[in-house]
Amino acid sequence: MKTVVRWIGAVIGLLVFVLLVAIAIGTGLPIAHIATCSAQYPQSPVTLFATVEDDASSPSWRSDVAQVLKERGSDGKPLWIETYKDGQTLSYLEVQTFPGKGLDRELQDPTLPFGGQWRYTFRPDSAGTELTIGEAGYIFNPVFRLIEQFFTGYSSTIETYMTDLGRKYGESPQVACTVTTYAQGLPK
Repeated sequence: MKTVVRWIGAVIGLLVFVLLVAIAIGTGLPIAHIATCSAQYPQSPVTLFATVEDDASSPSWRSDVAQVLKERGSDGKPLWIETYKDGQTLSYLEVQTFPGKGLDRELQDPTLPFGGQWRYTFRPDSAGTELTIGEAGYIFNPVFRLIEQFFTGYSSTIETYMTDLGRKYGESPQVACTVTTYAQGLPK
């Protein structure tokens, strides 16, 4: 019996140690980041814009979203409430819309350990449209920062979104991303 208790104590001690190390490492990582991804699509900017702007229909083509509800934010602007397949729910306010050209969305839950803004830009070119999605985000929780930095990557959700958008149209877009991190917050 003493051996079992010692093993349980050792396992609990090891888990606490690993958590403390993760917190220590995450605390030293940058809080803010800018991730920008671009991809080419043969569709017109108007067609792509209509698909992206109609977030309520996105569960039919997005691999990670189960449901999207459209409500009105306190200022009357569209508020999209996305429920992901893992059960997480996030609310995005549609801050600005430039029909056929772009839109800006912002995460609306200040209680989350992360947040940010997303800008979608639709630029016509000879092949159809270049879509660029820029994320200006922050991650307050040091464990989440560690996971983003070393495991999932700051641009992974944008890459999934752009790949899913291509699949909707039977395409496999090449998504190119850049990421810059900022220790003291986003630049003005």
